[in-house]
Amino acid sequence: MPSSTLFIDALKLSLADARERLRTMPRMNRWCVWTAIPALFIGVLLFAIGGYHGGFWQVHAVRGVLPAPIWELITFLGDASVAAGVLLLLARRRPDVLLAGSWAVLLAALSSRILKSIAGTARPPAVFDNSLLDVLGPVLRFNAFPSGHTITAFTLAFVLLPAARTTVLRTALIAGACAVAVSRVAIGVHWPVDVSVGAAIGVADAYAAWTLARHWPGGATIGVHVTTVFVLTGLNLWVVTAFEPDFATAFWLVKPLAGIALLVVAVDYLLPLCKRLRS
Repeated sequence: MPSSTLFIDALKLSLADARERLRTMPRMNRWCVWTAIPALFIGVLLFAIGGYHGGFWQVHAVRGVLPAPIWELITFLGDASVAAGVLLLLARRRPDVLLAGSWAVLLAALSSRILKSIAGTARPPAVFDNSLLDVLGPVLRFNAFPSGHTITAFTLAFVLLPAARTTVLRTALIAGACAVAVSRVAIGVHWPVDVSVGAAIGVADAYAAWTLARHWPGGATIGVHVTTVFVLTGLNLWVVTAFEPDFATAFWLVKPLAGIALLVVAVDYLLPLCKRLRS
């Protein structure tokens, strides 16, 4: 039997397994509730006590706890390019995560951009004298609410959460997203309210994405799957060849991640087709 036929048959089996996983996967409702509600509560409490800028100086003070390169790596985990690399890495092995992740990335981008355009709030560098701040990276001044990096980090964490097999790994995913949220205030580009609400939005986006994936299992078909992989491959090619991160340290995170993702895709998808052409 031609290797390309074997590959297509194997992909069909993987997608059938993905549809079954979508049907039977745990809902993770408690994890979502126990993350989103406290995040919203913190945001409301901070706003009630100190207004929109409440708690900023207390969180910004942790900037000195870690060296700048570590903060750069942490905060860049909330960049969309990281999500694109992670999803492409999982494309062949977890098509269900790829499907939910595609919905999640779309929802996260829409919620972030729409709310930012509506709120139009100023960031810390536009409010305080820069000599009082310890800003790391580009000095951003507008579109503070909500934190897009925090939304992306929590969206990705909760997209991966149902696929995580242990409580330790699930806790680590949430802790990583929380670290991204804290970093946005620590490096001086967001207010605590921005990240607390952003966390809740990210959880909601991920929950909505899994719900959409479960109610549209037809998304786990060869046509949709291949199209999604093609788009993510293009994004990761752009990351490798043209993307310039805001932080120098992030170069050593996002470029290798995208490169490894492309290599995995080449082995998983292109290699069987090349074998067919040589036969």
